[in-house]
Amino acid sequence: MDSRPGFLKRHLTLIIAFLLLCDVGFSFYQYYHQAFDGDISLIVLSDGLYKEVLEDPFGISVMQDGEGYAATNRYFAHATMVTYYRSMPFILQLFTSPINSIYLSSALMKTFIHFFLVYLLGVYISGRFRLNNRGLLIAMILVTPLFHNWGSGMYLGFVDYAVNYAVFYALPLGLIMLFFLPFWLKYVHGQDIRFNTLLLIALALLAVVISFNGPLSPVVLAGMSTGIFLYSWWRKFREMNR
Repeated sequence: MDSRPGFLKRHLTLIIAFLLLCDVGFSFYQYYHQAFDGDISLIVLSDGLYKEVLEDPFGISVMQDGEGYAATNRYFAHATMVTYYRSMPFILQLFTSPINSIYLSSALMKTFIHFFLVYLLGVYISGRFRLNNRGLLIAMILVTPLFHNWGSGMYLGFVDYAVNYAVFYALPLGLIMLFFLPFWLKYVHGQDIRFNTLLLIALALLAVVISFNGPLSPVVLAGMSTGIFLYSWWRKFREMNR
């Protein structure tokens, strides 16, 4: 009969995957029981306060005609909320009540953002993508305790209690991480990432989405890009002067 250490070594990947699955399931339960923020109805119904941002995604009228309206640089965040909440609750209402469908939709959205961030952090740490990779799973299980969804989550959580804040802040953070991922894999993990035309177009489109997807995203993207540029220049400068 195999020893216990040998059993654990052979089945470590499955054990970690099971623990991650349990954490995601419990996080979904917590997200399901969290309250809504009052802005969700204003955003989804797109009343007079947020109507213009959906009609003028890039704020052209602000620059040309000097008009002013709320959330001029948050089109994609608003479009995500409107598209999701005008479809997902009605799909879920095939199985549950209208009230429950709203809470389930919010829990699903926040759980997706939660897993998206945990997965990206795992990829950054391990340099691996496949969910059956042990290194990736170990990295994911190590960062999972940082995601507080209840209690101290008000102060330490990545995914806000209010789903609209999660979409406006946590989700754009994940998109920023996704934008810089090819650079990280190439220059930190030493992987052969080729910045071909297709990848450059994808990054350019993603940069547009990030820039119009939240109040903090453009600043974070610009700050990190400037830092990376200066660091790269300094490395080249040192190499040329050796």
